[in-house]
Amino acid sequence: MIQLPSWETRYGLNYTNSPPSWRVVDKTRGENEEIIFNLQGVIEHKVLPPILDARKVSNPHLFSQSLRLVGLGTATFNDSVNAAMQMFNVFSRQFPDKRVIVWEPPASSWTSNLGLSMSNRYFTRAKEAGHMPSVPFPADVDPKGVLNAILDDELIHTEENDVKYYTRHTDLGNKPKYFPGNPQMFRIGDIVEVQFSLVYYKMRSDKYIFKPMLYSIALLDGQFANVSCVSKIKC
Repeated sequence: MIQLPSWETRYGLNYTNSPPSWRVVDKTRGENEEIIFNLQGVIEHKVLPPILDARKVSNPHLFSQSLRLVGLGTATFNDSVNAAMQMFNVFSRQFPDKRVIVWEPPASSWTSNLGLSMSNRYFTRAKEAGHMPSVPFPADVDPKGVLNAILDDELIHTEENDVKYYTRHTDLGNKPKYFPGNPQMFRIGDIVEVQFSLVYYKMRSDKYIFKPMLYSIALLDGQFANVSCVSKIKC
């Protein structure tokens, strides 16, 4: 759940050059530390690795991995979505009027409640990456080398583009532990925990866009996805 104690005085936007963007930060921490939010929900839609077909990468600069979560009516999830909407409305006032593209959480196709979509591009323009180095794609993301073949002097894959995948287990002391996972294990209906940040970007059209940026996904419970698959819901 996004925690917002007196958030308008505690949280703000901070501009960074690499890549050019405005990040939601905690002003009470040193150097305006970027906030990484945690949220638990159910996967309603996903576009995740592995990438097996080069024909699907029609526009490498915009090519993204993405996820849409729903809370199935839980108060904590709904509170988090409402908090993100409040942040968008308040922080958008720091940009010129009518230049910010309207952002709204997606309507769920399962329930009457809103969901939350988040994404992360596979590539960053090299001229916008600053000192961030280019790193190769993990084998479980790009097993056939489709994405690594695109890396060049113009498009690179940075640590910020590298979404992490985990499974969560509890030990005998009921302490949760996270272990590296494979991105292809996730299914529609899985209960997951995600980490993401809230970011504004300036577009080439001179407008600004707000997006929740995906950083990691951890599988918490897959039993509901298994039931959905048996019921012939798309997995």
